[in-house]
Amino acid sequence: MAWPPNSEATCRRLESPLTKIQTLIGVQCPKGKESNLWKFVGGICPHVRDASFTLQDRRAHREARKENVAREPVELIGLALSFGGLLKLTPGAAAIESKAFRIGMLGRSELLGDPTDPSDEGHPS
Repeated sequence: MAWPPNSEATCRRLESPLTKIQTLIGVQCPKGKESNLWKFVGGICPHVRDASFTLQDRRAHREARKENVAREPVELIGLALSFGGLLKLTPGAAAIESKAFRIGMLGRSELLGDPTDPSDEGHPS
């Protein structure tokens, strides 16, 4: 799978206190380049783990820790799309009625407990 999905995509690695165990990548798809987004999502989908697999892995990890047994780490890849990103992939996304999903994480960050002062760590600016 080629990365980034196209030369016009805006891609950035998002820093997090969990960067030792996870990497978050933000991708913005310019208008008119939706086919590149389709290619990217299509390329990553075979590697995405579902919730059932992830839960099973979490339970096995906790059990191994309890028993003090070394366990080979498993790579877990998740994929999240914003309402706008989903709309670029399928017009059927317009039928999603959830106001919270339509507003998005950034629009709801204060409600989710994120800092409101732009100079504070964790502010979504």
